[in-house]
Amino acid sequence: MTKAPFPYPYFKNNPIDSPFTYTYTPFLGSTYIDEWRKYRRLRVPEFLKPTGINSSFNIDTETYLPLSNEIESEQLLDSLIYSFNLGNIKERQWYWLKWFIKRFEVTKKLYSSYQIHSEKAKGYGSYNSLEIYIKFARLMSLSSSLYNHLPSLNALLKCNDILCCYYDNLLIADKYLMASIINSEIKLVNQLSKQILKNCNNKYPKPFESFNGNVVESYLENILFLAADTLRSRCYAQTLLKSGFKLSECIIVSSSKENKLGQSNQRIKSNISSRYSINIDLEIPLLDTLQKIASNIQIIDSGTVNSDEIINYIKSLNLKFIIYSGFGGEIVSERLLKTNVPFLHMHAGWLPDYRGSTTSYYSVLSEGFAGVSAILLSSKIDEGNVVARKRYFPPLEGSNWDYEYDSLIRSDLLIELLASFTSKGKLPDGFVQNAKEGDTFYIIHPVLKNLLYKIVEK
Repeated sequence: MTKAPFPYPYFKNNPIDSPFTYTYTPFLGSTYIDEWRKYRRLRVPEFLKPTGINSSFNIDTETYLPLSNEIESEQLLDSLIYSFNLGNIKERQWYWLKWFIKRFEVTKKLYSSYQIHSEKAKGYGSYNSLEIYIKFARLMSLSSSLYNHLPSLNALLKCNDILCCYYDNLLIADKYLMASIINSEIKLVNQLSKQILKNCNNKYPKPFESFNGNVVESYLENILFLAADTLRSRCYAQTLLKSGFKLSECIIVSSSKENKLGQSNQRIKSNISSRYSINIDLEIPLLDTLQKIASNIQIIDSGTVNSDEIINYIKSLNLKFIIYSGFGGEIVSERLLKTNVPFLHMHAGWLPDYRGSTTSYYSVLSEGFAGVSAILLSSKIDEGNVVARKRYFPPLEGSNWDYEYDSLIRSDLLIELLASFTSKGKLPDGFVQNAKEGDTFYIIHPVLKNLLYKIVEK
């Protein structure tokens, strides 16, 4: 692995008002973990070794769980910490723990109070109380330690990034709390690191493992490829071409005014052919490939798949379904879904267990495989009907996980589905997800991401 070219980067004067971002962080391996551990020990000295954390709770705190749309953050955090300390965890405690994780992960802020309206929460009051962030970190440490809950560990790492920036401003009692929390965090990461290789299993296939280049040309009539101009869409298009598929309709969504996640102007030297049995070159422009397989191509520079121009164009077509490949992080609007054309989306996660973002990293961490689920999009994120899913072997050494490997495993399942569709005339029936099953994950912290270097090197 390449040595880290910079020290641990998550330090700034006011990270609550100017949050850290964790999208597409570098994959540097053990050197990154060393820099993180060194930084934590520098900010929170090892000589702070508290014997324990003493907290007092009154009866209202012990039993407090919100019964209305008014949420008092400190009360709820104290109640959850109390319950986890006792091991008295029921469905409602888990619900509110995950609720807090979502609040923090989406905004990197924790407000003193919230109001809930139609399942949406709005924060009120101060979001600068370090006491709330310390209590949140304590809760994340407990749920990670007791239940190996990866979303909690991910949130703990991010919350500690914030708290370490304010460490000098903490009262001495809070510094001792921080020492305990940091000790727990480092221990949890060390334990996870030891478990990773044990989870690795050779029984899962590599993407396109059986691909031999022998293809039969198939024409996908009345099927639209709605493709944002991204590296993932380039991979989709090239695997369609190499697998012999032709399309009747295609829309390329570009964004000349605003840079979007995964956009193809982010140059990447691709070398997939040296590691996998299909030759993909992510430097080939999307349009060049689509001109070889699509009868009609529309280029719409809207910066979003949710534009009126795209919606109106889709309404003018008689489509069976849409192969969807949007910009990273973009959510398909209800207006677009109400065109009543099924949207076939390849989610890089095994549903319903792994919803949310960067889930292939999490499933490799915890179970040793990367999953892809083909879903028909619904108004709720990653909760649409699952029509197919497949587990894959983790990426091979030298693979670019974010751009190459992620795109390749999605493409593999897409091609299998389209082959099934051309032979049977319909997509598989699949199954309806149970919204209560599984967990939601958020953009992986680079410490957890870089733990996976062991598997890639192996």
